[in-house]
Amino acid sequence: CWVVNGLVEGGNAHRAGVRRGDIIISINGLSREQVSLKELKKMNRSDEDWKVVVKRDNTTLEITFKKEKY
Repeated sequence: CWVVNGLVEGGNAHRAGVRRGDIIISINGLSREQVSLKELKKMNRSDEDWKVVVKRDNTTLEITFKKEKY
């Protein structure tokens, strides 16, 4: 599984509600098994919002946020 180990304080994901320790179930509808390095790079280049499903304290949450632009 993917576990959020760090966030940019005040960044888009943090402001949207992603927290350290969240377990990422899916990104943009794709499970961890479906997201290859190639697919992740493609998502990162896209202007599409990020929609993540996370598990936190036995609760599943869907969080959407705009990708950071550097």
